[in-house]
Amino acid sequence: MGSTTPAVSQPDVPHFTIAVLPDTQYYSERNPAAFERQTRWLADQWDEGAVDFVVHEGDVVDSPKPDQLRRADRAFRHLEEHDVPYLLTIGNHDYDDISSRDADTFEEFFPVSRFEDAPYWEDSYDGTAYNAYGGFEALGNRYLILALEPFPRESVVEWARDVLSSHSYH
Repeated sequence: MGSTTPAVSQPDVPHFTIAVLPDTQYYSERNPAAFERQTRWLADQWDEGAVDFVVHEGDVVDSPKPDQLRRADRAFRHLEEHDVPYLLTIGNHDYDDISSRDADTFEEFFPVSRFEDAPYWEDSYDGTAYNAYGGFEALGNRYLILALEPFPRESVVEWARDVLSSHSYH
């Protein structure tokens, strides 16, 4: 069954589309149905060839409570059921304790194992799914998507520089 919202308007020139999901924390907390409508719509757009990659920009949840993470998990499963390539960027609201970089609860729902077999997944900094990179092909080129934690630590920035320098063909 297709989406009831309009499809992405397609220009008459070669193009690709990266869809962005910013700050879904309030959807996870208060309106999970809206979150699921968004990801179902993105899955429909992927199926139609209108979206090439999805990037979440952080703050998946308002606080890392299991009920909010379960709601976010359900929303992202719509993308996975359609093999939509996507990366998560962890936000400050997603941490159990940002000062110590503790995100154990988040990692219970979004472990690297959830992504590592996906064809778009490349690697991660520290075995987490939120300092990570992946890629996709469009218009005869390979593109790299790099997702980093908020206020990245110097070691993460150095890792990101290494990723970019070793993937200059992207």
